[in-house]
Amino acid sequence: MAASLQEIDATEDAELAEYRLDELAQLTGVSPRNIRAYQGRGLLPAPQREGRVAVYDENHLFQLQMISDLLDKGYALTHIQTFLEGLANQHDLVDILGLQELAASSGMQRAIVAPWYSGQASTRVAPETPSRLLLDPASQLARDLCAYGIAREADGEIIIAEPDIAAIVDAAKDPNFYLRVLVSVRKATAETVEQLAKQIVDELSGQLIDHYGEGYIAPAEQHPEVAASIADVRELGALAVNKALAAALTEQSVHAVTRYFESIMGPTEEQSP
Repeated sequence: MAASLQEIDATEDAELAEYRLDELAQLTGVSPRNIRAYQGRGLLPAPQREGRVAVYDENHLFQLQMISDLLDKGYALTHIQTFLEGLANQHDLVDILGLQELAASSGMQRAIVAPWYSGQASTRVAPETPSRLLLDPASQLARDLCAYGIAREADGEIIIAEPDIAAIVDAAKDPNFYLRVLVSVRKATAETVEQLAKQIVDELSGQLIDHYGEGYIAPAEQHPEVAASIADVRELGALAVNKALAAALTEQSVHAVTRYFESIMGPTEEQSP
């Protein structure tokens, strides 16, 4: 019986997003018929059932995207099935690729199958007291962390601002590496995030104007209702973008992973000279 790639870390994957068959087909570009066929061949785990309705989750989404990407690279379904079954059975790529030392030492499998942020609260326990970093406040890393709002300075110490981030950094063997990653990502995306935020606010403002009318001034008794609508629309906008970003990150990670496997496994029969 096939298992999902991410069942290996299932204890960390609570409350995944759920999809009906037609939704999963639309997201992946794989027809419902082929999804059922992959299940029949053991390439995809069976969905959960809610009455007579089949319910799929992010594990199915990720695995379908990987199957599609490997097919696009020219791999046969039999080879893909062997590869997926090896991962699902926790072979750590050993029996599949013959990389015993790499599988034993690198921890690559867990990195590959770990899900992107799905909007759910972190399962890690945030520190009860503010997480203080062993950084010189005058160091470039400390200045960058504060400049990007990742940390703040208090009484000569650098403190991580967000509890979820603090929980991850505190558990790291090399916290400074994680902190450099945070700064690097913020630097690389700062301008794009600012532009995205402006686009979202402009779009939400336009939607509210279309709904209430240009120049609308709510009477006093409607102020709570209008305020609640504005807050709800803002939250909906953020949720929509977060979900889209998580899906895009998953798609890009699938492409990166398959490129990695392609470089290890060598050319397929169709690619061979």
